[in-house]
Amino acid sequence: MKENHGGGGGKNKITPKEEKTVVRLGKKNPDWHCRRIAYHLEKHAKAFIGKTRVTEIMKVHGLNHPFEQKSAKILIPPEDMLLHEPWRNNLIWGMDWTWVNVNDKFTFLLVLLDWHSRKILSWELYHKITQNEVVTVVTEAIAKERMIFYRTML
Repeated sequence: MKENHGGGGGKNKITPKEEKTVVRLGKKNPDWHCRRIAYHLEKHAKAFIGKTRVTEIMKVHGLNHPFEQKSAKILIPPEDMLLHEPWRNNLIWGMDWTWVNVNDKFTFLLVLLDWHSRKILSWELYHKITQNEVVTVVTEAIAKERMIFYRTML
């Protein structure tokens, strides 16, 4: 004779109290799906029931939701991404770092470039990257490009 396996060797049965809690929560919040109900019950330590079991209970009581398939993610071809290129210098800058081997020691190469001209505006080698190093490279690029920022009063 084969036993039904429902976790715990069939010993983990849903109690009537747990079932009523699921039904009550489903009726009180009709826009909630099984996953949210299961997480809510677990978070508030009212019942520790998986979302599959919550779905079964809701289906028996007519509270289940129809399956809603999300629309496919829109993929932009790489050639279309170039349509949004900056039309002059200093509109968009990009920064990145990578490991380089200098004198048998690994160091970070931090580079800041202009997306329009593809010109490297500033770069530096560091043993570690922190906020200070990033600010230093950006400040150096601003000084080289002789950019002036005006502070506006609100």
